[in-house]
Amino acid sequence: MTHPADARRIVLEDVFRAGLRAAQGETLLTTYGRFDGRAFVYARGRRQVRFDLPRNGRVVVVGAGKAAAALAAGLEAVLGDRIDLGRIVVKYGHGAPLRRIETFEAAHPVPDAAGEAATRRILDAVAGLGPDDRVFVLITGGASALLVAPADGITLADKQATTELLLRSGAAIGEINAIRRRLSQVKGGGLLRAIGRARSLTLMISDIPYPTAVGAVRIG
Repeated sequence: MTHPADARRIVLEDVFRAGLRAAQGETLLTTYGRFDGRAFVYARGRRQVRFDLPRNGRVVVVGAGKAAAALAAGLEAVLGDRIDLGRIVVKYGHGAPLRRIETFEAAHPVPDAAGEAATRRILDAVAGLGPDDRVFVLITGGASALLVAPADGITLADKQATTELLLRSGAAIGEINAIRRRLSQVKGGGLLRAIGRARSLTLMISDIPYPTAVGAVRIG
């Protein structure tokens, strides 16, 4: 016979796990996302986003974050072979088996050389795209540390030392990210500039409160 306290614990654990599953990027995209043959559609409640995918254009997926692999798995499930190229960077040990999207692993929260190399590969993936090409940008928590492209005159060692000082200082994450943007070629609009003439849609899961930019969908 199960003790009432144990029964309540089991129920609470089941509710907790169900909540985690419902908030996972893969679950959100496979539940609310679809490909109608012409466009990617994300419809959840009164929110609906339609992102056209021209037949003569390429579909490229890039991204970063500790949970970016789950988002990538969901997007693969929705778009399948319509994805031409994909590259994401995640924290060590946070990868997932993907078919169309290449996964790189790097350090978090202090960046390392693997993150710098992965970021170069991501920038290479969006180089030279045209107006008919489309880019999905997958962003989750940890992206600011995992995308590493030091600004001119800044080295990886400089960024590592600065990050360690900021983490020890007790600065809020918004303050840390403000400094990270100043030291980076890819943050603060750098990735968008690299995408160039192609249209992009950002799919984002974040626990940091800030307004969602135009061309971005905060799905969790």
